[in-house]
Amino acid sequence: SKQPADCQLPSKVTTRWQRLDEPERTRTETVTDTYDIYGNLLVHTRANGIEEVSSWYPASGGDGCPADAEGFVSRVKEKVVKPALSSQPKAPTLSTRYRYRTLPALTSSGLPDWIVPETETLLQLESDGTTVELQKTLLEYINQPDTPFQHGRTGKNIESMNGNDTVTVYEYSNSNSKGKSRQLEVPVQLIEITTIGFDGTRISKLQQQSLLTGQVLLTLQEGVEILYVYDALNRLTKETIAPNSGSTGYEASREYLYTLCSAPQQQAEQVVIDARKVKTRSVMDGLGRAILEERDHIDSSNPAVMHMIHSAHYNAWNNVQYETDYDWFDNQQLFTTRSTYAYDDWNVQSVVTTDHGVQTHQYYDPIGNEEHNGPIQSAWVQSGEAEPLISGRSETWLNMFGKPVKIKSQNAAGKDLSSQSFLYDGLGRCTEQTDESNHKTQFSYDAWSRMVSTRLPDSSVARRNYASHSNAE
Repeated sequence: SKQPADCQLPSKVTTRWQRLDEPERTRTETVTDTYDIYGNLLVHTRANGIEEVSSWYPASGGDGCPADAEGFVSRVKEKVVKPALSSQPKAPTLSTRYRYRTLPALTSSGLPDWIVPETETLLQLESDGTTVELQKTLLEYINQPDTPFQHGRTGKNIESMNGNDTVTVYEYSNSNSKGKSRQLEVPVQLIEITTIGFDGTRISKLQQQSLLTGQVLLTLQEGVEILYVYDALNRLTKETIAPNSGSTGYEASREYLYTLCSAPQQQAEQVVIDARKVKTRSVMDGLGRAILEERDHIDSSNPAVMHMIHSAHYNAWNNVQYETDYDWFDNQQLFTTRSTYAYDDWNVQSVVTTDHGVQTHQYYDPIGNEEHNGPIQSAWVQSGEAEPLISGRSETWLNMFGKPVKIKSQNAAGKDLSSQSFLYDGLGRCTEQTDESNHKTQFSYDAWSRMVSTRLPDSSVARRNYASHSNAE
Protein backbone atom coordinates (compact mmCIF):
# COMPACT_ATOMS: atom_id res chain seq x y z
CA SER A 1 0.00 0.00 0.00
CA LYS A 2 3.00 2.29 0.46
CA GLN A 3 4.32 1.69 -3.04
CA PRO A 4 4.24 4.97 -5.01
CA ALA A 5 1.98 5.11 -8.04
CA ASP A 6 4.91 5.88 -10.32
CA CYS A 7 7.04 2.96 -9.10
CA GLN A 8 9.70 2.12 -11.72
CA LEU A 9 8.42 4.91 -13.98
CA PRO A 10 11.05 7.58 -14.74
CA SER A 11 10.17 10.98 -13.27
CA LYS A 12 13.38 12.67 -14.39
CA VAL A 13 15.96 11.72 -17.00
CA THR A 14 19.11 13.82 -16.94
CA THR A 15 21.72 13.54 -19.67
CA ARG A 16 25.09 15.07 -18.82
CA TRP A 17 28.08 15.65 -21.07
CA GLN A 18 31.53 16.12 -19.54
CA ARG A 19 35.07 15.97 -20.88
CA LEU A 20 37.52 13.88 -18.87
CA ASP A 21 40.36 16.30 -19.56
CA GLU A 22 38.19 19.32 -18.65
CA PRO A 23 35.86 18.09 -15.88
CA GLU A 24 34.68 21.62 -15.15
CA ARG A 25 33.06 21.79 -18.61
CA THR A 26 29.64 20.15 -18.42
CA ARG A 27 26.18 20.51 -19.90
CA THR A 28 22.97 18.78 -18.92
CA GLU A 29 19.57 18.19 -20.49
CA THR A 30 16.59 17.13 -18.41
CA VAL A 31 13.32 15.43 -19.35
CA THR A 32 10.64 15.24 -16.64
CA ASP A 33 7.43 13.24 -16.30
CA THR A 34 4.58 13.23 -13.79
CA TYR A 35 1.92 10.55 -13.40
CA ASP A 36 -1.48 10.04 -11.83
CA ILE A 37 -2.21 7.40 -9.18
CA TYR A 38 -2.86 4.84 -11.94
CA GLY A 39 0.54 5.34 -13.58
CA ASN A 40 -0.85 7.29 -16.52
CA LEU A 41 1.38 10.05 -17.86
CA LEU A 42 0.10 13.53 -16.96
CA VAL A 43 2.87 15.96 -17.90
CA HIS A 44 5.86 15.27 -20.13
CA THR A 45 8.37 18.11 -20.38
CA ARG A 46 10.97 17.76 -23.10
CA ALA A 47 14.52 19.03 -22.83
CA ASN A 48 13.66 21.83 -25.28
CA GLY A 49 10.88 23.11 -23.02
CA ILE A 50 7.86 21.85 -24.95
CA GLU A 51 5.27 20.53 -22.51
CA GLU A 52 2.75 17.77 -23.26
CA VAL A 53 -0.17 17.63 -20.81
CA SER A 54 -2.55 14.65 -20.83
CA SER A 55 -5.86 14.08 -19.07
CA TRP A 56 -7.71 10.77 -18.76
CA TYR A 57 -11.31 9.60 -18.52
CA PRO A 58 -12.19 8.14 -15.10
CA ALA A 59 -13.15 4.49 -14.79
CA SER A 60 -16.77 5.55 -14.37
CA GLY A 61 -16.67 7.19 -17.80
CA GLY A 62 -18.13 10.54 -18.69
CA ASP A 63 -19.19 12.66 -21.61
CA GLY A 64 -17.31 11.09 -24.50
CA CYS A 65 -16.38 7.76 -22.92
CA PRO A 66 -18.46 4.87 -21.53
CA ALA A 67 -17.60 3.38 -18.15
CA ASP A 68 -14.83 0.79 -18.11
CA ALA A 69 -16.35 -2.58 -17.21
CA GLU A 70 -13.17 -3.65 -15.40
CA GLY A 71 -12.56 -0.36 -13.59
CA PHE A 72 -9.41 0.73 -15.42
CA VAL A 73 -8.37 4.32 -16.09
CA SER A 74 -6.67 3.82 -19.44
CA ARG A 75 -8.25 6.07 -22.07
CA VAL A 76 -6.78 9.45 -22.81
CA LYS A 77 -9.25 12.34 -22.90
CA GLU A 78 -7.06 15.20 -24.10
CA LYS A 79 -3.45 15.89 -25.03
CA VAL A 80 -2.27 19.49 -25.00
CA VAL A 81 1.06 20.51 -26.52
CA LYS A 82 2.34 23.79 -25.06
CA PRO A 83 5.22 25.62 -26.74
CA ALA A 84 8.40 26.36 -24.86
CA LEU A 85 9.10 29.86 -23.58
CA SER A 86 10.57 31.96 -26.37
CA SER A 87 11.23 35.54 -27.32
CA GLN A 88 9.30 34.84 -30.50
CA PRO A 89 5.52 34.73 -29.94
CA LYS A 90 2.68 33.19 -31.95
CA ALA A 91 3.56 29.52 -31.50
CA PRO A 92 0.15 27.87 -31.07
CA THR A 93 -1.00 25.70 -28.19
CA LEU A 94 -2.56 22.60 -29.72
CA SER A 95 -5.05 20.22 -28.16
CA THR A 96 -6.14 16.79 -29.36
CA ARG A 97 -9.39 15.57 -27.78
CA TYR A 98 -10.64 12.00 -27.91
CA ARG A 99 -14.09 10.45 -27.65
CA TYR A 100 -14.98 6.77 -27.42
CA ARG A 101 -17.96 4.46 -27.89
CA THR A 102 -18.84 0.85 -27.18
CA LEU A 103 -19.09 -2.09 -29.53
CA PRO A 104 -20.79 -5.34 -28.55
CA ALA A 105 -18.63 -8.39 -28.02
CA LEU A 106 -18.88 -11.38 -30.33
CA THR A 107 -22.11 -13.30 -30.01
CA SER A 108 -22.00 -16.04 -27.37
CA SER A 109 -18.54 -14.95 -26.20
CA GLY A 110 -19.85 -13.96 -22.77
CA LEU A 111 -17.57 -10.92 -22.76
CA PRO A 112 -18.65 -7.36 -21.92
CA ASP A 113 -18.93 -4.64 -24.53
CA TRP A 114 -15.58 -3.18 -25.50
CA ILE A 115 -14.61 0.46 -25.91
CA VAL A 116 -13.17 1.82 -29.16
CA PRO A 117 -12.03 5.31 -30.27
CA GLU A 118 -14.72 7.24 -32.10
CA THR A 119 -13.43 10.77 -32.78
CA GLU A 120 -10.13 12.60 -32.61
CA THR A 121 -10.34 16.39 -32.80
CA LEU A 122 -7.38 18.74 -33.21
CA LEU A 123 -7.94 22.21 -31.75
CA GLN A 124 -5.94 25.39 -31.42
CA LEU A 125 -6.31 26.95 -27.97
CA GLU A 126 -6.40 30.74 -28.07
CA SER A 127 -5.14 32.98 -25.28
CA ASP A 128 -8.67 34.28 -24.60
CA GLY A 129 -9.93 30.78 -23.79
CA THR A 130 -11.64 30.11 -27.11
CA THR A 131 -10.84 27.19 -29.38
CA VAL A 132 -10.52 26.81 -33.13
CA GLU A 133 -11.21 23.39 -34.62
CA LEU A 134 -8.51 22.48 -37.12
CA GLN A 135 -9.26 18.88 -37.99
CA LYS A 136 -11.59 16.09 -36.94
CA THR A 137 -11.34 12.36 -37.58
CA LEU A 138 -14.37 10.09 -37.20
CA LEU A 139 -13.96 6.31 -37.08
CA GLU A 140 -16.79 3.95 -37.96
CA TYR A 141 -16.57 0.22 -37.29
CA ILE A 142 -18.11 -2.88 -38.77
CA ASN A 143 -20.73 -3.99 -36.25
CA GLN A 144 -21.42 -7.65 -37.03
CA PRO A 145 -21.14 -9.63 -33.77
CA ASP A 146 -22.15 -12.83 -35.59
CA THR A 147 -19.22 -12.52 -38.06
CA PRO A 148 -15.87 -12.83 -36.26
CA PHE A 149 -13.86 -12.08 -39.40
CA GLN A 150 -15.54 -8.68 -39.90
CA HIS A 151 -16.64 -7.54 -36.47
CA GLY A 152 -14.75 -4.63 -34.96
CA ARG A 153 -12.68 -3.76 -38.02
CA THR A 154 -12.48 -0.16 -39.18
CA GLY A 155 -15.15 0.31 -41.82
CA LYS A 156 -14.82 4.01 -42.53
CA ASN A 157 -12.48 6.87 -41.67
CA ILE A 158 -13.78 10.42 -42.18
CA GLU A 159 -11.33 13.32 -41.96
CA SER A 160 -12.90 16.78 -41.87
CA MET A 161 -11.04 20.05 -42.44
CA ASN A 162 -12.61 23.43 -43.13
CA GLY A 163 -15.91 21.80 -43.99
CA ASN A 164 -14.33 19.36 -46.45
CA ASP A 165 -14.62 15.62 -45.81
CA THR A 166 -12.18 13.00 -47.04
CA VAL A 167 -13.69 9.54 -46.60
CA THR A 168 -11.73 6.30 -46.60
CA VAL A 169 -13.80 3.11 -46.86
CA TYR A 170 -12.40 -0.32 -45.96
CA GLU A 171 -13.84 -3.60 -47.25
CA TYR A 172 -12.54 -7.02 -46.17
CA SER A 173 -12.86 -10.53 -47.53
CA ASN A 174 -10.98 -13.69 -46.64
CA SER A 175 -10.69 -15.33 -50.05
CA ASN A 176 -9.79 -14.52 -53.63
CA SER A 177 -10.74 -16.38 -56.80
CA LYS A 178 -8.64 -19.37 -55.74
CA GLY A 179 -9.22 -19.04 -52.02
CA LYS A 180 -5.48 -19.19 -51.39
CA SER A 181 -2.43 -17.08 -52.04
CA ARG A 182 -1.09 -17.71 -55.51
CA GLN A 183 2.48 -18.29 -54.29
CA LEU A 184 2.00 -19.90 -50.87
CA GLU A 185 -0.75 -22.27 -49.82
CA VAL A 186 -1.86 -20.07 -46.94
CA PRO A 187 -5.20 -18.39 -46.23
CA VAL A 188 -5.34 -14.75 -47.26
CA GLN A 189 -7.47 -11.72 -46.73
CA LEU A 190 -8.24 -9.01 -49.25
CA ILE A 191 -8.52 -5.41 -48.13
CA GLU A 192 -9.97 -2.89 -50.55
CA ILE A 193 -9.35 0.70 -49.53
CA THR A 194 -11.31 3.41 -51.33
CA THR A 195 -10.58 7.08 -50.66
CA ILE A 196 -13.27 9.58 -51.68
CA GLY A 197 -12.17 13.19 -51.82
CA PHE A 198 -14.30 16.17 -50.85
CA ASP A 199 -14.96 16.75 -54.56
CA GLY A 200 -16.14 13.19 -55.18
CA THR A 201 -12.97 11.92 -56.83
CA ARG A 202 -12.03 8.35 -55.93
CA ILE A 203 -8.89 6.30 -55.67
CA SER A 204 -8.82 2.62 -54.76
CA LYS A 205 -6.15 0.26 -53.51
CA LEU A 206 -6.40 -3.51 -53.22
CA GLN A 207 -4.13 -5.34 -50.81
CA GLN A 208 -3.76 -9.06 -50.24
CA GLN A 209 -2.31 -10.21 -46.91
CA SER A 210 -1.44 -13.55 -45.40
CA LEU A 211 -3.70 -14.34 -42.47
CA LEU A 212 -0.86 -16.33 -40.88
CA THR A 213 2.00 -13.81 -41.05
CA GLY A 214 0.41 -10.49 -41.98
CA GLN A 215 2.84 -10.18 -44.91
CA VAL A 216 1.58 -8.18 -47.90
CA LEU A 217 1.34 -10.60 -50.84
CA LEU A 218 -0.21 -8.38 -53.51
CA THR A 219 -1.01 -4.71 -54.04
CA LEU A 220 -3.05 -3.16 -56.83
CA GLN A 221 -3.22 0.63 -57.02
CA GLU A 222 -4.03 2.86 -59.99
CA GLY A 223 -3.74 -0.13 -62.30
CA VAL A 224 -0.26 -1.06 -61.07
CA GLU A 225 -0.06 -4.59 -59.65
CA ILE A 226 2.88 -5.73 -57.52
CA LEU A 227 3.28 -9.32 -56.37
CA TYR A 228 5.45 -10.26 -53.37
CA VAL A 229 6.87 -13.72 -52.62
CA TYR A 230 8.42 -14.80 -49.30
CA ASP A 231 10.36 -17.82 -48.13
CA ALA A 232 9.65 -19.97 -45.08
CA LEU A 233 11.48 -17.44 -42.87
CA ASN A 234 9.20 -14.63 -44.11
CA ARG A 235 12.05 -13.00 -46.03
CA LEU A 236 11.14 -11.25 -49.27
CA THR A 237 12.47 -13.34 -52.17
CA LYS A 238 10.78 -11.78 -55.19
CA GLU A 239 8.72 -8.75 -56.12
CA THR A 240 7.12 -8.51 -59.52
CA ILE A 241 5.41 -5.55 -61.12
CA ALA A 242 2.67 -6.24 -63.69
CA PRO A 243 2.83 -10.03 -63.13
CA ASN A 244 -0.13 -10.67 -65.44
CA SER A 245 0.95 -8.50 -68.36
CA GLY A 246 1.58 -11.57 -70.53
CA SER A 247 3.04 -10.86 -73.96
CA THR A 248 2.91 -7.08 -73.54
CA GLY A 249 6.34 -7.22 -71.90
CA TYR A 250 5.60 -4.94 -68.95
CA GLU A 251 6.45 -7.55 -66.32
CA ALA A 252 9.61 -6.85 -64.32
CA SER A 253 10.96 -8.62 -61.26
CA ARG A 254 13.53 -8.13 -58.55
CA GLU A 255 14.79 -11.22 -56.74
CA TYR A 256 16.51 -11.68 -53.38
CA LEU A 257 18.64 -14.68 -52.41
CA TYR A 258 19.96 -15.36 -48.92
CA THR A 259 22.78 -17.64 -47.75
CA LEU A 260 23.38 -18.36 -44.08
CA CYS A 261 26.38 -19.93 -42.40
CA SER A 262 26.27 -23.69 -41.86
CA ALA A 263 29.96 -24.42 -41.17
CA PRO A 264 33.07 -22.66 -39.81
CA GLN A 265 34.80 -20.14 -42.09
CA GLN A 266 31.61 -19.53 -44.07
CA GLN A 267 30.06 -16.08 -44.44
CA ALA A 268 26.48 -15.03 -44.84
CA GLU A 269 25.56 -13.25 -48.03
CA GLN A 270 22.65 -11.67 -49.84
CA VAL A 271 22.15 -11.47 -53.60
CA VAL A 272 19.87 -9.01 -55.38
CA ILE A 273 18.95 -9.60 -59.03
CA ASP A 274 17.36 -6.53 -60.58
CA ALA A 275 14.89 -6.29 -63.46
CA ARG A 276 17.75 -6.31 -65.99
CA LYS A 277 19.11 -9.54 -64.47
CA VAL A 278 22.15 -7.75 -63.04
CA LYS A 279 23.29 -9.60 -59.93
CA THR A 280 24.73 -7.80 -56.89
CA ARG A 281 26.22 -9.93 -54.11
CA SER A 282 26.82 -8.56 -50.60
CA VAL A 283 28.92 -10.54 -48.12
CA MET A 284 28.31 -10.04 -44.39
CA ASP A 285 30.59 -10.52 -41.41
CA GLY A 286 29.58 -12.17 -38.15
CA LEU A 287 27.79 -9.00 -36.99
CA GLY A 288 25.68 -8.72 -40.13
CA ARG A 289 27.71 -5.83 -41.59
CA ALA A 290 28.34 -5.69 -45.34
CA ILE A 291 32.09 -6.03 -45.89
CA LEU A 292 32.25 -6.46 -49.66
CA GLU A 293 30.01 -6.12 -52.68
CA GLU A 294 30.33 -7.71 -56.12
CA ARG A 295 28.40 -7.28 -59.36
CA ASP A 296 28.20 -9.11 -62.66
CA HIS A 297 27.58 -7.78 -66.19
CA ILE A 298 30.77 -5.72 -65.96
CA ASP A 299 32.86 -7.78 -68.38
CA SER A 300 31.01 -7.76 -71.71
CA SER A 301 32.93 -10.83 -72.90
CA ASN A 302 31.92 -12.82 -69.81
CA PRO A 303 28.93 -11.14 -68.14
CA ALA A 304 28.46 -13.91 -65.56
CA VAL A 305 31.77 -13.16 -63.82
CA MET A 306 31.42 -11.24 -60.55
CA HIS A 307 33.68 -8.24 -59.97
CA MET A 308 34.24 -6.44 -56.69
CA ILE A 309 32.77 -2.93 -56.60
CA HIS A 310 32.89 -2.05 -52.89
CA SER A 311 34.56 -3.17 -49.66
CA ALA A 312 34.43 -1.90 -46.08
CA HIS A 313 36.44 -2.41 -42.90
CA TYR A 314 35.14 -1.71 -39.39
CA ASN A 315 36.89 -0.81 -36.15
CA ALA A 316 36.27 -2.23 -32.69
CA TRP A 317 33.54 0.36 -32.06
CA ASN A 318 31.46 -0.90 -35.00
CA ASN A 319 32.28 2.17 -37.09
CA VAL A 320 33.41 2.08 -40.72
CA GLN A 321 37.18 2.65 -40.60
CA TYR A 322 37.73 2.76 -44.34
CA GLU A 323 35.86 1.75 -47.48
CA THR A 324 36.99 1.28 -51.05
CA ASP A 325 35.05 1.68 -54.30
CA TYR A 326 36.27 -0.09 -57.45
CA ASP A 327 35.56 1.41 -60.87
CA TRP A 328 35.59 -0.70 -64.02
CA PHE A 329 35.79 0.37 -67.65
CA ASP A 330 36.30 -1.59 -70.85
CA ASN A 331 36.46 -4.87 -68.90
CA GLN A 332 39.34 -3.62 -66.77
CA GLN A 333 39.59 -2.19 -63.28
CA LEU A 334 40.22 1.45 -64.06
CA PHE A 335 40.97 2.78 -60.58
CA THR A 336 39.94 2.58 -56.95
CA THR A 337 38.96 5.26 -54.48
CA ARG A 338 39.35 4.85 -50.75
CA SER A 339 37.79 6.92 -47.97
CA THR A 340 39.17 6.69 -44.45
CA TYR A 341 37.14 7.77 -41.43
CA ALA A 342 38.20 9.02 -38.00
CA TYR A 343 35.99 9.50 -34.95
CA ASP A 344 36.17 11.86 -32.00
CA ASP A 345 35.97 11.06 -28.30
CA TRP A 346 32.15 11.11 -28.51
CA ASN A 347 32.35 8.33 -31.14
CA VAL A 348 31.01 10.72 -33.79
CA GLN A 349 32.54 10.72 -37.27
CA SER A 350 34.86 13.73 -37.41
CA VAL A 351 37.27 13.34 -40.36
CA VAL A 352 36.83 11.87 -43.83
CA THR A 353 40.07 11.48 -45.79
CA THR A 354 40.12 10.64 -49.50
CA ASP A 355 42.95 8.75 -51.16
CA HIS A 356 44.13 12.12 -52.52
CA GLY A 357 44.71 13.33 -48.97
CA VAL A 358 41.86 15.83 -48.92
CA GLN A 359 40.26 15.88 -45.48
CA THR A 360 36.74 16.95 -44.58
CA HIS A 361 36.54 17.81 -40.89
CA GLN A 362 33.32 18.06 -38.91
CA TYR A 363 33.47 18.16 -35.13
CA TYR A 364 30.49 18.03 -32.81
CA ASP A 365 30.88 19.43 -29.31
CA PRO A 366 27.77 18.64 -27.22
CA ILE A 367 28.90 20.90 -24.36
CA GLY A 368 29.40 24.28 -26.02
CA ASN A 369 31.56 27.15 -24.82
CA GLU A 370 31.42 30.25 -22.64
CA GLU A 371 29.38 32.12 -25.25
CA HIS A 372 26.91 29.39 -26.11
CA ASN A 373 25.46 26.78 -23.75
CA GLY A 374 24.56 24.22 -26.37
CA PRO A 375 26.00 21.96 -29.05
CA ILE A 376 28.52 23.45 -31.48
CA GLN A 377 29.52 22.05 -34.87
CA SER A 378 32.79 23.05 -36.54
CA ALA A 379 33.55 22.16 -40.15
CA TRP A 380 36.21 22.79 -42.78
CA VAL A 381 38.04 21.17 -45.69
CA GLN A 382 41.82 20.95 -45.84
CA SER A 383 44.47 19.61 -48.19
CA GLY A 384 46.86 16.80 -47.32
CA GLU A 385 50.09 18.78 -47.19
CA ALA A 386 52.23 19.16 -44.06
CA GLU A 387 51.02 22.77 -43.94
CA PRO A 388 47.50 22.24 -45.22
CA LEU A 389 45.38 24.73 -47.08
CA ILE A 390 42.05 25.23 -45.30
CA SER A 391 38.79 26.43 -46.82
CA GLY A 392 35.08 26.51 -46.07
CA ARG A 393 35.59 26.87 -42.33
CA SER A 394 32.45 27.48 -40.28
CA GLU A 395 31.12 27.19 -36.75
CA THR A 396 27.45 26.47 -36.06
CA TRP A 397 25.73 26.97 -32.71
CA LEU A 398 22.72 24.71 -32.20
CA ASN A 399 19.73 25.20 -29.91
CA MET A 400 17.80 22.60 -27.94
CA PHE A 401 15.77 21.79 -31.06
CA GLY A 402 18.99 20.83 -32.86
CA LYS A 403 18.65 23.82 -35.18
CA PRO A 404 21.24 26.56 -35.84
CA VAL A 405 20.99 29.82 -33.92
CA LYS A 406 24.24 31.20 -35.36
CA ILE A 407 26.44 30.19 -38.28
CA LYS A 408 29.86 31.85 -38.34
CA SER A 409 32.08 31.87 -41.41
CA GLN A 410 35.76 31.82 -40.50
CA ASN A 411 39.15 32.11 -42.13
CA ALA A 412 41.76 29.33 -42.08
CA ALA A 413 43.00 30.42 -38.65
CA GLY A 414 39.52 30.24 -37.13
CA LYS A 415 38.94 34.00 -36.98
CA ASP A 416 35.33 35.10 -37.51
CA LEU A 417 34.62 36.79 -40.83
CA SER A 418 30.81 37.01 -40.86
CA SER A 419 27.81 35.38 -39.29
CA GLN A 420 24.15 34.54 -39.76
CA SER A 421 21.71 34.34 -36.86
CA PHE A 422 18.31 32.69 -36.45
CA LEU A 423 15.38 33.10 -34.07
CA TYR A 424 12.82 30.39 -33.26
CA ASP A 425 9.41 30.22 -31.65
CA GLY A 426 8.44 27.83 -28.87
CA LEU A 427 7.86 24.95 -31.30
CA GLY A 428 11.29 25.24 -32.87
CA ARG A 429 10.15 27.00 -36.05
CA CYS A 430 12.48 29.62 -37.51
CA THR A 431 10.76 33.01 -37.39
CA GLU A 432 13.65 35.29 -38.35
CA GLN A 433 16.94 34.97 -40.19
CA THR A 434 19.58 37.68 -40.20
CA ASP A 435 22.22 37.37 -42.92
CA GLU A 436 25.84 38.52 -43.03
CA SER A 437 24.76 42.02 -44.10
CA ASN A 438 22.31 42.31 -41.20
CA HIS A 439 19.33 41.93 -43.53
CA LYS A 440 16.37 40.26 -41.85
CA THR A 441 13.97 37.74 -43.38
CA GLN A 442 10.91 36.79 -41.33
CA PHE A 443 8.75 33.68 -41.54
CA SER A 444 5.30 32.74 -40.26
CA TYR A 445 3.55 29.38 -40.05
CA ASP A 446 0.14 27.80 -39.69
CA ALA A 447 -0.91 25.33 -37.00
CA TRP A 448 0.68 22.43 -38.94
CA SER A 449 4.03 24.27 -39.06
CA ARG A 450 3.68 24.94 -42.78
CA MET A 451 5.31 28.18 -43.86
CA VAL A 452 2.58 30.62 -44.91
CA SER A 453 4.51 33.84 -45.45
CA THR A 454 8.05 35.10 -45.96
CA ARG A 455 8.85 38.76 -45.42
CA LEU A 456 12.00 39.68 -47.31
CA PRO A 457 14.49 42.39 -46.25
CA ASP A 458 12.88 44.87 -48.69
CA SER A 459 9.51 44.34 -46.90
CA SER A 460 8.00 42.46 -49.81
CA VAL A 461 5.97 39.43 -48.74
CA ALA A 462 5.67 36.04 -50.41
CA ARG A 463 2.61 34.07 -49.30
CA ARG A 464 1.81 30.40 -49.60
CA ASN A 465 -1.68 28.93 -49.72
CA TYR A 466 -2.50 25.27 -49.17
CA ALA A 467 -5.41 23.07 -50.14
CA SER A 468 -8.16 23.57 -47.57
CA HIS A 469 -8.99 19.85 -47.33
CA SER A 470 -5.49 18.65 -46.38
CA ASN A 471 -2.75 19.35 -43.83
CA ALA A 472 -0.01 18.21 -46.23
CA GLU A 473 2.31 20.56 -48.04
